[in-house]
Amino acid sequence: MNKRQFPHPAAIYLLLLLLVVIASWIGSVLEMRGQASYSLLTIRSVISESGLRWMVLNASVTLSHAPIGNAIMLLMTVGVLKSSGLWGAFHRLGHLSPRERTSLVVAAVSLMLLVLLFVFGAVSGSRLATGVASGIAGSPVGRGLVFLVMITAAVPSVAYGLAGGVFQTTHDCVEAFACMIRPMAHLFICMLVASQLLETLSFTRLDQVLGLGPSLMRVLAFVLYWLPLPIIMRRNQKTQPNI
Repeated sequence: MNKRQFPHPAAIYLLLLLLVVIASWIGSVLEMRGQASYSLLTIRSVISESGLRWMVLNASVTLSHAPIGNAIMLLMTVGVLKSSGLWGAFHRLGHLSPRERTSLVVAAVSLMLLVLLFVFGAVSGSRLATGVASGIAGSPVGRGLVFLVMITAAVPSVAYGLAGGVFQTTHDCVEAFACMIRPMAHLFICMLVASQLLETLSFTRLDQVLGLGPSLMRVLAFVLYWLPLPIIMRRNQKTQPNI
């Protein structure tokens, strides 16, 4: 019998969501108002005709606001690094077999070629690094940073796995990218509930009434979306030590 565990993050988010729904109903009944940008805001209840219609129509749309794509790419990165053996090779640099050393050279060459490709794209006038408005935040590099990290890790990992014989078929390569996604499915459930919680805060106007401006909401969103990641990873390590 396992010892009592801390509640799952998804359950905590669901409880917070229910509290927001109840608070919106109470605030609506009491006609509570808040000051925001020189105007008075009335709290909108989710437990109403318009609120229930909004929740039903936007249940799937809210999930698109969660960074699930970035989460999947990060998990694919970790999976291919570990499955190819490249991650382990870095921890055993002084104790590698001849074949492993050769595979490491192949991985390093593939990484250098990839970096040269990135550098060429950055200096060729394609605005990869600065974007149209000369700002890195809105550039392809800034907006696609997680994808670039995945590619930078995936190319040498696949090269290492192929050279070392770890990957022998295309199925092996695909399985390496997918191996971390299955045990981390709980993260996607957390993100689903978190996205609904954040959107409900916005719909009810409780975020503005409580003084949670756009900057604070972005910080809150980041915390809610990514805080479960280390918690779930730790849970998986306890239940499945080999993952």
